[in-house]
Amino acid sequence: MNLVIESKHFIVKIKDKKLLRSKKNLKAEIQVRTILMDAHASIEHHLTYKKGIYVPRSVHHRLAQVNASLEILDDQFAHLNDDLDQYYKENERFIRETEFDTNQELNIITLQAFLDFYFHDRDKIPVKTAELFKRIEEYNEKNEIKITLKTLLESYSAVKIDLNDLERQYFVHVENEYKWHQSECLYQILEKTYPQFMNFFAA
Repeated sequence: MNLVIESKHFIVKIKDKKLLRSKKNLKAEIQVRTILMDAHASIEHHLTYKKGIYVPRSVHHRLAQVNASLEILDDQFAHLNDDLDQYYKENERFIRETEFDTNQELNIITLQAFLDFYFHDRDKIPVKTAELFKRIEEYNEKNEIKITLKTLLESYSAVKIDLNDLERQYFVHVENEYKWHQSECLYQILEKTYPQFMNFFAA
């Protein structure tokens, strides 16, 4: 089974007739795939679609093996996410009455668990969690003082009372009611409490 084939393709077009006067029958294709699917497609394109270069059958065979491995990983990540969701549902009351263990290593799984623990009422967007974790990793690689789960909890504790006020001020000029998703909450908290993290990416 091919990961690229499993990606979802959507054809969309503009409904506003006024806009269509200049863009008549304009359509666009939106392709939705996981991070691992995208990694496979990028690697395959880089290796096999160079004009004028013959690609040996052995390379195609190894690509198929990589493809199968990525599919297994993709499936495992999906199951891990489902298992965590099920665990939180079955143990929600117990979890809410205990403290989050910040002695754990910070990785993408514990980061998502942290977000689920403290921002369970916000939208959970795993791809945004992955983006946030990647940024934290980049920061930690270049700085002696690392961001840990304890760091995140300290930052959260410093502004949690004011978080809703900060959010209202952020969306003051927006007509409909908007709320930050889980990772955005943490971004906003870090911006207020950990300026060196934000400045690292602004430089």
